[in-house]
Amino acid sequence: MIGFDAGAEKQRTLDGKAVKEITPQLCAESRTHTAAVIKANTGISFMGITPAGPFDVASEIVLQWLAAPNPSGRPNSDVLRPYFNGNDLTKRARGAWTIDFGVDMTIEEAAAFEKPFGYVESVVKPIRKGNRREAYARKWWIYAESRPAMRESLSVHGRYLATCMVAKHRIFVWLDSTALPANVVIVFGRADDFFLGVLQSRFHEVWALMQGTRLETRPRYTPTTCFETFPFPFPDDLQPHPPAFAPAPVNPGHPSLTPEQAWADAAHFYSAKEEPPPYRASAGDHRAAIAEAARVLNDLRERWLNPPEWTRTEILEFPASVDGPWARYVVGPLPSAGVSPNAGSGDPACKIGLARYPRLVPKDAECAAKLKQRTLTNLYNERPAWLDLAHQKLDAAVAAAYGWPADLNDEQILEKLLALNLERAAEEAKASKVKKPKVQRSKDGEEMI
Repeated sequence: MIGFDAGAEKQRTLDGKAVKEITPQLCAESRTHTAAVIKANTGISFMGITPAGPFDVASEIVLQWLAAPNPSGRPNSDVLRPYFNGNDLTKRARGAWTIDFGVDMTIEEAAAFEKPFGYVESVVKPIRKGNRREAYARKWWIYAESRPAMRESLSVHGRYLATCMVAKHRIFVWLDSTALPANVVIVFGRADDFFLGVLQSRFHEVWALMQGTRLETRPRYTPTTCFETFPFPFPDDLQPHPPAFAPAPVNPGHPSLTPEQAWADAAHFYSAKEEPPPYRASAGDHRAAIAEAARVLNDLRERWLNPPEWTRTEILEFPASVDGPWARYVVGPLPSAGVSPNAGSGDPACKIGLARYPRLVPKDAECAAKLKQRTLTNLYNERPAWLDLAHQKLDAAVAAAYGWPADLNDEQILEKLLALNLERAAEEAKASKVKKPKVQRSKDGEEMI
């Protein structure tokens, strides 16, 4: 229980120690509750979809639906996508899929996808028809919250960053753009390794732990307080940058870096552990260093989660629209499309190709049993030396970008980040007050006197 007095108590004790002040965050040192939202950070982080019904389907059923034809000529892949909840990120992915009729698809359009719609009609409709919210009951085939802004932000990328809202460890992972996140997953409309590096660093972790809330003993990540208030090293870090900092292509198989190369890279960096990395002159150099450290860390984690000795790449082939959610995996026309050369552009078959979607699967039953223990939660519980070294290298690169020592304690990190937050917010407020000069339009002859 937390109680408040009217200010009469002049002596304050926190965790058995006398303190001058107890902040609303129940601490004495940090005042990060005064942090302001940084406009440059808005419109990037989102909560995943809220289905409000059992729209998820096992992969065995989906594989049958992907090959099933429809009288409309539309492929079922237009409304079938991999689905990730929090456990899929921190444990092993279930391989679940979801039926997604988008943001505003009409019931006539949805019914054109025979088997997916039939499933939703029989399983979801009885539940949603009883929903107290009229919109949820009336449009029972649509997610309760489809997150149109999130979809728009993620649609321009081949991958996006995600984190479980409530988790013991604050871990950020890449998801393919075809996947839809659940409402317990926080996602970011960015695809560059630099962005992953800053968010996966100790600086953001310390900030998020203080700015977020908790569910029992587990930290809860809230985008508005944890991300939108977090100051990146440079004011223009979230702006588009030259191709050198563009996202690397998504590797559907194994990462290109071998464990030996990654380990040698990390070990070489820390052979002279006492010295921090040199302070680079340009923001671009700092971003490149952070991006490389993040890529190495991610490659190491991915190869630990899915060792090539225990996994193989399986290619799923199915019909997909050339302008649908699977467009990036469409490699050519369907072998048996049977489209007449004289068919009009309005023919649905003209817009359907063959999608080849790669996914990792266990090599055999024995490997599948061993892979069950390979989860990010287990990895960070153990925190082996190679993982710790990779994180230290990333933290050093991020510290250098800020121009701060790499050995700051948590209180010092919070103090510096809060000062930078208030500085950035003040600069944005000042810039918004500057009146832009009016643009004088040219006048027509009839307007001239």
